[in-house]
Amino acid sequence: MTSDLEAGSREPIHIPGAIQPHGALFSVRPSDLTVLQKSADTDDFLPGAITLGCQPGGAIKDLLEPISSWHSRGDVTLQIPLPEQDLTVVAHRSGHSIIIELERGHARDQSQTDVPAASICATAGAELHR
Repeated sequence: MTSDLEAGSREPIHIPGAIQPHGALFSVRPSDLTVLQKSADTDDFLPGAITLGCQPGGAIKDLLEPISSWHSRGDVTLQIPLPEQDLTVVAHRSGHSIIIELERGHARDQSQTDVPAASICATAGAELHR
């Protein structure tokens, strides 16, 4: 974990607030998973699937139930690989919205999917006390 943190701290931020070219994101309302906002490049990742004011379609439509279940459990983050699109879908909370990130290129391994908050806290605590 320490090497991941060190690598992240060296990552350049060229345009604060901008989305990196290997990713896109959109936000949804937790109650009905309606798309509230989206980055300009979501169609590059999932053409026609993310429309403002509608529930996500395409490959994301199949993830609506797991995203809703994750949100109601209160886990910190949800990661789901979509190997057929070469994407990883990452969901997390931000205020009164769910932020869903689409990251291209390195679909994360299934063991990182749906990590409970207690597990993250325990791992982080162990790393801090080394």
